[in-house]
Amino acid sequence: MSGRNTVKVCVRTRPTQNFAQDNLFIDTEHASILVKHVEPESAATAVLNNRQNSFKFKFDHVFHNASQSAVYDLHARDTVHDVADGISGAIMTYGQTGSGKTFTMVSPFNNKHPNSSIISNLLLFID
Repeated sequence: MSGRNTVKVCVRTRPTQNFAQDNLFIDTEHASILVKHVEPESAATAVLNNRQNSFKFKFDHVFHNASQSAVYDLHARDTVHDVADGISGAIMTYGQTGSGKTFTMVSPFNNKHPNSSIISNLLLFID
């Protein structure tokens, strides 16, 4: 057994053309994301507002602009090796439609992206 049998929560962000730079602050060094609610100035000065305007989320790792192989190497490789050795393991993905969850799990093996998915890497262990 590898001794790495812990639950890890990781976030992989993907920038878009309309990335919410004023609302999301990604700190990969400290594995956290700060979300700020920015109200228009007219609403902010009209009434006393006691609402929390920012939320900080801490993770085991934050991947920002990370490659598929970087995510696999850092967090999936150990689980894949453990499963190949007969140890139970699970990798769960969650996210917006079209964000790459299925590609990460089951993308086909090809020469352009060899071993790009978790399942293709697991299949390499089968004789």
